[in-house]
Amino acid sequence: FLDLLAVPEGSEGFVQPGIVDYLNREEIIFLGPDENITPAHIQWMADRAARRGYKWPSAFMSSKPGAGIAHKQYGVTSEGVIVFAEELLLTLGIDPRSRPFTVKITGGPAGDVASNVMRILMREYGDNAKIVAMSDGHGAAHDPDGMDHGELLRLMDNDLKTSDFDKSRLKGEGAFAVSTADPQGARIRNSLHNTVVADIFIPSGGRPDTVNMSNWKAFLQQDGTPSAKGIVEGANIFISTDARAQLEKAGVTVVPGPSANKTGVICSSYEILAGLILSEAEFLDIKKDYIPQLLDILRMRARSEARLLMREYKLAGGQRTVTELSYALSESINALADQVDAVLTGSVERVADDPALVEVLLSYCPAVLVERYRDRIVNDLPRPHQLALLASFISARMLYQ
Repeated sequence: FLDLLAVPEGSEGFVQPGIVDYLNREEIIFLGPDENITPAHIQWMADRAARRGYKWPSAFMSSKPGAGIAHKQYGVTSEGVIVFAEELLLTLGIDPRSRPFTVKITGGPAGDVASNVMRILMREYGDNAKIVAMSDGHGAAHDPDGMDHGELLRLMDNDLKTSDFDKSRLKGEGAFAVSTADPQGARIRNSLHNTVVADIFIPSGGRPDTVNMSNWKAFLQQDGTPSAKGIVEGANIFISTDARAQLEKAGVTVVPGPSANKTGVICSSYEILAGLILSEAEFLDIKKDYIPQLLDILRMRARSEARLLMREYKLAGGQRTVTELSYALSESINALADQVDAVLTGSVERVADDPALVEVLLSYCPAVLVERYRDRIVNDLPRPHQLALLASFISARMLYQ
């Protein structure tokens, strides 16, 4: 990949000699982490980009452990998932800040999204958050009274698995913790997300299409009602598209992954923004301020979209699902952003010369970046990146409002 991107110093053009460039413009391409990509992999990629002479090595890979924002460490995806979960609960008639509610999850205490979902549930709602079931590759645990928060924190803080749950901390009738090393434990794990009844289900790990057309009915109780009234997809494609549609027909309100877990991707874009104009040392100098400001931005972005979707869902009176609305919103934002980008590209030579656009550009950025590096944002950020950023930000805000 770097063979395509790393242009020898002093060479003509934006690409390696001999490589065909169909777009004929400088491209800023960056990678993001997914499952099984460790901090060591991520740092190696950034270091490799620097050794190869890539123009923006700090902007080549996101979720860097040092001069970056490690997704698991700061729970950036889960922050958005919980915002959507709260707005969904309110739509279902449950105020999670004033009354208890039950949650079941897939993904365990060592997983990025799952562990942070549990931490944020405890942080935001305290004892009101009753986590009644969790499962991972190593085991499954269920407590109808809600699993002991202290024990969950012990597992998370020590990077342990669900199978390590201390059974003496279980308290509800019929509570259990099992290991997939035992065949019966594996069978229980495979069905736990279906069998336990809860207010909402947050899939935060697991294989793609775990819920599919051959088994989606297992999510329903014997009387045909769903085992959870709402689903917030913390994990992508845990539920197949056609199975999700069947669950929605059965009465489940589902927030699909492209909305529910997008704050991880948004976080990556802000890490790349900093990487395009700051050295590693400069980023590390502002990191302690940059991250809390960014987390506030992520929660605000998620809240804007969640409230829009829930409002439109209620106004539709059952005629449109949240999934349909989510995809329609994304298409609208993208289509409008393309139009705005075309207008800006054709009419704005330098963003720095347009005070109104400068104001919008700066309002997109965390405050500490503006305070310390305003001139670089306005003058040094590559023009195509500035225009794409402005187009996306403007179109999203217009549609949310």
